[in-house]
Amino acid sequence: MTLLRGPVFTVYVPFTDTDELDLRSLRRYVDFLLHSGAKQLYLMPYNGRYGQLRAYEWAILARELADRVAYVPGVTLIIGERLDGPTYARIEEFNQLDLPSSVVLSTLPNERFFSVDQYAQHFSAYSNIDRPVLAHLMPVISGYTGITADLTLDVYSTLAEMKHIVAIKEDHKSIEHLLEVSRILPERISLAIAGRKRLLLEFAQLAGTDFAYLNGLSLVDPSIAFTFWRLLEEDMDTCDQFVASIDDPFWDHVVNKYGWHRCNRALLEVAGFGHRRERLPMVELNEDEFNDVRDFCRLTQLEILQWI
Repeated sequence: MTLLRGPVFTVYVPFTDTDELDLRSLRRYVDFLLHSGAKQLYLMPYNGRYGQLRAYEWAILARELADRVAYVPGVTLIIGERLDGPTYARIEEFNQLDLPSSVVLSTLPNERFFSVDQYAQHFSAYSNIDRPVLAHLMPVISGYTGITADLTLDVYSTLAEMKHIVAIKEDHKSIEHLLEVSRILPERISLAIAGRKRLLLEFAQLAGTDFAYLNGLSLVDPSIAFTFWRLLEEDMDTCDQFVASIDDPFWDHVVNKYGWHRCNRALLEVAGFGHRRERLPMVELNEDEFNDVRDFCRLTQLEILQWI
């Protein structure tokens, strides 16, 4: 696969009012992303609502996406495995999907952290699956203290030696941690950063733009992502103004009040790609909260016209 660079568009899983998978809305949304110029798509556990899916529903989604995306020239598709079960069972479950070999498998250990060797064994187990692998790394709960902590940098050094690891999705929101990771990873391993654009801008100013990032507000208007990335590469001062005008209000207003994941679901409903409905134990925004997000989105769509 080619290196991941620029915006990676996450795929959200909509539900119908009768609590079924809304495959029609999913197809429309994926087609919208592709027609808008998206070149990197990612079905991941949290945005993909894996915690609310039955095993057979996850399989349906993975195959649906592969059939729709995997054969599109120049497009990279990443699909996260389910988080249930032991490592080898998860590998077997993914292999049974029989997806094209170009589809990147994303794996997250999803267990309390005890040692670097624990992670080394988990990720090494994927060396024989004959497809590229993305390592999903995020702060962990210590198996000793029960306290959330950052992963040690030795984990990244270990992964850097594994030839089947082609990318790392980095969920630590610390600029210091990101800079250390970027120094460890070889050029052949892509770094895909999850975080607000203010963090990405700071990282680019210090380390350059050889990275990818997980999109947010641009899920309803990909031009936001493409404009941000163009400015980031061409004019960081102007990019700073763009971030202050478009992205900072998103985080400081609606995300701060309602949470990242629920806001994004609401934005999809505003854009006409399904309903914000969630399955328990997650709950969707109520009408007043949704109206607040909708009003914000409409103002942002007017603001973005000044930039594209």
